[in-house]
Amino acid sequence: SYHPLAKWKTNHVIYWITNMINWGNKTDEKMKCVQELKDWGVKGEDFIKADKQILNTLGIENPLIQQRILGGRDHILQNPSIVKEVLEACDDKKLQLQHLQNEIQSIKAQLSELKMEKSNDQKDNG
Repeated sequence: SYHPLAKWKTNHVIYWITNMINWGNKTDEKMKCVQELKDWGVKGEDFIKADKQILNTLGIENPLIQQRILGGRDHILQNPSIVKEVLEACDDKKLQLQHLQNEIQSIKAQLSELKMEKSNDQKDNG
């Protein structure tokens, strides 16, 4: 009984739980949950059969959020396209990050060129 959800790594689970589950204004609880997911290395396959007891061990003890998470998981089990959506969103994030890092490198290079020009100017004036 293989489900595409098994493809999710921890970063995908975190993306899903933080972006697709409604936490209301409970930011602290959300961040605590993210930390637990990281610490335990929770993957998609862990969520396929997850229940309230498992959520409790992850420090997710509020019945409302448990219901939202398990409801969201059931929704994924019926709509595997959500799995793909999250995988793609995380890939996009990786690409964006790579793009930003490249931009930063080129800005650094430009800055060091400017500094060199400036120090050359000062030598000429001196």
